[in-house]
Amino acid sequence: MTLRDASAARVRMQAADLFEQEVKQPEVAQRLRVSRKSAYQWHQVWRDGGAKGLASRGPSGSQSRLCVAFVFVAPVFVVPAPVAQVCRVVVEELSQPAQDNDC
Repeated sequence: MTLRDASAARVRMQAADLFEQEVKQPEVAQRLRVSRKSAYQWHQVWRDGGAKGLASRGPSGSQSRLCVAFVFVAPVFVVPAPVAQVCRVVVEELSQPAQDNDC
């Protein structure tokens, strides 16, 4: 769980505490500095499933298909090629010993 995910989960749990105290959704939104839409959605989830309903279920979406080497190198350069080929090239480049450059 990333720091952002942990922070979002903490805010949702604070919202659950406020809902238990019968604080209205617009005030929950204002206190927690979130949108009213989020507060209303969280309230509905809380009403249906309690605080457990607001708990994080982990990351959403599919898992990345990029290899780890490409993810770390991507900010430096991007090669327009299929992911498998890029990963192979990056791993080969990273596994070669550094060359002395006499400047």
